Amino acid sequence: MRWNGASDSRPSALLLAARLAKTDAEQEAVRDLAIRLVTTVAAGHRDLAQALILLDEHIVESLLGVLAAAEQKELRCAAAIMCSRTSDDAVAERLAVDKEPVVRKTLAREMRGREQNRAVLAVLRGDSRWSVRQLVQEVGT
Repeated sequence: MRWNGASDSRPSALLLAARLAKTDAEQEAVRDLAIRLVTTVAAGHRDLAQALILLDEHIVESLLGVLAAAEQKELRCAAAIMCSRTSDDAVAERLAVDKEPVVRKTLAREMRGREQNRAVLAVLRGDSRWSVRQLVQEVGT
């Protein structure tokens, strides 16, 4: 990564910290910093999302609803990945009708090969995007 002095390097630093965090205390510190950064940085949400994905499920489970309602699609994609690991049906139902196709596609990809909420699968099978429908059809076969 090149830094030209104009961009914020905190999201990238947080991603590195998430990769290095091993204990629950370290992962909770990364989670808490990510929450603060989501509201303060204008860019770098992809690194923040990747950092949260790296954390253990029990560390980020309480954030799923907040991430699913986030303005940034990168954070909603992270919520889609995490809710499939934790089987949070309410968050999955909200993300299955997300306005961004990439969020719905991420959710469908994560549901592949896993037994999930049938209501979410039904919504994704009726999606307007062929790529989303195709990913979910593979689940049923």
